[in-house]
Amino acid sequence: MIPLDKISAVLWDMDGVLADTGEYHYQAMVSTLASFRIEFSRENYLQTFGTNIQNVLAVTLGEPPTEKFVQEILLAQGMTFCNLIKGELQLLPGVLKALDYFKSSGIKQAIASSSVDFLIQDTIDEIQINDYFEIVISGAHLPPKPNPDIFLRAADALQIPAKACLVIEDSPAGIRGANSAGMFSLAVTNTHPHSELQMADGIVNSLQDLFSPSGEKNN
Repeated sequence: MIPLDKISAVLWDMDGVLADTGEYHYQAMVSTLASFRIEFSRENYLQTFGTNIQNVLAVTLGEPPTEKFVQEILLAQGMTFCNLIKGELQLLPGVLKALDYFKSSGIKQAIASSSVDFLIQDTIDEIQINDYFEIVISGAHLPPKPNPDIFLRAADALQIPAKACLVIEDSPAGIRGANSAGMFSLAVTNTHPHSELQMADGIVNSLQDLFSPSGEKNN
């Protein structure tokens, strides 16, 4: 059970939580790496979903990528992704209700996403939710989730103690990162099944369920 009355800040993951961006990310990476004659399998995509570009490339290549190559892929994949989402993205069910609830309750909100800065900005521009967030933290150049750095940086920027933060995530890596940061964690089963998210303090099938008894962890 998540005590919402003890929450002073909500840290949102973006991909798979605010909007269903997964397939666009996958297609953009397939296209980008194909130009380098590198195959990006769906298996690699699923294995690395929710982590940063360095980790995605390390798993795909079988070795750590050079910083030059990381920057090339970041730019090319990001631009392709931004072109693909134009006119296509919509908020996932319950997101707007949750954003409005937290805002009206005086709870600070931030995005803590592994994506690169310009890609985050294009995404929230597309789904028109900029005004809800006080800060946006990119983890593109931070240790990948489940490392808690991105969440701790967001909490520090908001000047809210970790114990008063709620992280909303869809990936096991993100939930483990939130737990390591000493924060409450809410898992949404948009991209991973309930069975893979058992470590979360709460699990919902949709953010529409967030304020109902079915949104409480009962296992």
